[in-house]
Amino acid sequence: MDTYYNRHFMGSGGKSEMAAELLGLALTHPAKSVMTKREAGPILEMLRDTLPADQLEAALERGKQLDLEQMVAQILEEQS
Repeated sequence: MDTYYNRHFMGSGGKSEMAAELLGLALTHPAKSVMTKREAGPILEMLRDTLPADQLEAALERGKQLDLEQMVAQILEEQS
């Protein structure tokens, strides 16, 4: 997860909010694991350095409402 986030979001200006939304989805999804939480920590720190606190919190909240299957389809479409 860390490599994917770094490559596709953190270095791609303007995508930090989307990264935060995906992180919000990952951290609240019923299938999350201990590894998900552990890998999310450094990404969350990078996002805290990138986004103002209110924008980060809003994006994390929006992420809680996302549908995993729709997000995967969107990401795959963007990569093709």
